[in-house]
Amino acid sequence: MNLFVGVIFYHFTQAQKNEQTKSSIFLTQNQIKWLNIQKMIAQAKPEFFSKTKPKNMIKLLFYNILHHKIFIYFMNFLVVLNLTVLSLKYSGSSKTYQMVLDEINFVMILIFFTELWLKILVNGFFNYFDYNLHKCDFIINAITFLEMALVETSILEEGSKITNFLKVFSVLRIFRLLPLFKGVGKILENLSFAIPSFVNVGGMLLLIFFIYAELGVYLFSGIDEGEVIDEFNNFHNFGNALIILFKCATGDEWFHIMFDVYGNPYGGGITAAIFFLTFVILCSYIMINVFILIIIQQFEEYQIEENNPIQTFKENLENFRKIWAEFSAGNDSVFINQKNLIDFYRKLEPPLGFGSQTERAKVALEVMKMKLEGFFNIFFL
Repeated sequence: MNLFVGVIFYHFTQAQKNEQTKSSIFLTQNQIKWLNIQKMIAQAKPEFFSKTKPKNMIKLLFYNILHHKIFIYFMNFLVVLNLTVLSLKYSGSSKTYQMVLDEINFVMILIFFTELWLKILVNGFFNYFDYNLHKCDFIINAITFLEMALVETSILEEGSKITNFLKVFSVLRIFRLLPLFKGVGKILENLSFAIPSFVNVGGMLLLIFFIYAELGVYLFSGIDEGEVIDEFNNFHNFGNALIILFKCATGDEWFHIMFDVYGNPYGGGITAAIFFLTFVILCSYIMINVFILIIIQQFEEYQIEENNPIQTFKENLENFRKIWAEFSAGNDSVFINQKNLIDFYRKLEPPLGFGSQTERAKVALEVMKMKLEGFFNIFFL
């Protein structure tokens, strides 16, 4: 079976290489990488507000608090504590136990909510939403506050299905810890870049399910009972057939289902064996391994390979934002004045800049080649 899957992997890889060759007849590999970087640059947002210190004394005080390492560690600890408190609840607990957990959770919600409004105060309402994690954090806090308000106003009872559903959103706070785990972030990046390939393979998988469900209804709809087959698990119609095939694909005692069909007078004997064996091989072994192959390929192409576009972009973007914020601090981090462009490029290290070791005259010559006459302010995009 492993040799069979290996052959599938080999031909899948060759087919991808041939497709890339056909689509890049007029482009070299370096040009393709350059295009990939340009796409990521075009999609990047300036997000410089967090790097720029406000001039207002009160805002500056809150800015220093929010960016202090102790405060950041404390908020990360609260995220872990919040998840722990949510996991400590269980059915049949005493009222005192439940009340203590609710009070602890209430205090943490107030702290998270206070942090949210302090960030909005410091960065500004619209600038706050330029950061993707801030959008997620705002939605979580809004839903949590809504759940708490509905319970306090007796519109909903504590422990009802709706309140329990709303509380589940608090688990999403774990995404705040992603910056601490760069490896997890890389895996999520790989998955996001593999989505187009996942869609193609997923479409093929749905097609296999559709074909086998139709065949199952046509061949085995007369079977009503067995060890697994009953009034709920059967091939009586297309919907039921999809459900029972999904159970087979997960490996949930699929052979018992096969034996129910195989030993039934309406099952067709060897036909049932061929039906289930081919389906399980296709779905549980080949298609699932193709999904794994796609992830491995994405990881090799964008993480292991040296000088790949994603790593180059990620490594230099943060440094670019930091230096840009220094030279555009007086302009709300929106643009840099042309007279500061030489110093900006000298402070920005290669490959995006020239570095501090480069003479000003040489940098000035390169800036002149950009033909920026008439452009007094240089914007990010």
